[in-house]
Amino acid sequence: MIKYFEVKNLPVICFDNFYTQEEYTKLWHELTFLNYDNKMLGPNSNVGAYDDAGQPLKRNHGLLLDQVYSGYRQASSILSITRKIFSEEFIAQCKSKHYFFEYLASSTRDTVKINYYEDEDEYKTHTDLGTITCVSYFFQQPKKFTGGNLLIKNETIMCENNRLVLFPSILPHQVEKLNLNKEYKGRNLGRFSITHFIAT
Repeated sequence: MIKYFEVKNLPVICFDNFYTQEEYTKLWHELTFLNYDNKMLGPNSNVGAYDDAGQPLKRNHGLLLDQVYSGYRQASSILSITRKIFSEEFIAQCKSKHYFFEYLASSTRDTVKINYYEDEDEYKTHTDLGTITCVSYFFQQPKKFTGGNLLIKNETIMCENNRLVLFPSILPHQVEKLNLNKEYKGRNLGRFSITHFIAT
């Protein structure tokens, strides 16, 4: 299912059930592996946006996969499988909704980051470096948390499992605070995301 709307005359597209079950399983295994034994970095040591006082705008944990798999991207299921967003078929679908997504076809580089959110984690309003931001959500079902939705101006994009969202990186956006009972913490029962920062 594809959902399309505009914010400030700029396009936002949501694709539900974007990855196949086989793809999803491989992505999930790598996400959870990278979240074990404190492999992911906290907000003070992780790349992200900061406020005017130099404090991080986010509270979560994450990794830049291009650093983890430097020089050997094919070792990562995430870096391999998610390349489907640069396929001719997918680009054509996006361009059919708005000509802005011609930038996908002319992309020269992208940076891939994974994030994990648990109780009280959030990412306050910010913009991204790049031309297009592409983010997808993953979590164990049934969902054990509330919140964690993506807010783009006054639009709320619900956090749905295996949902992929594309939008211009210049649009201010945030991840609302996530609520997860203490009994579920540390068990991969929060919200994972994979984000591509696509540049041209």
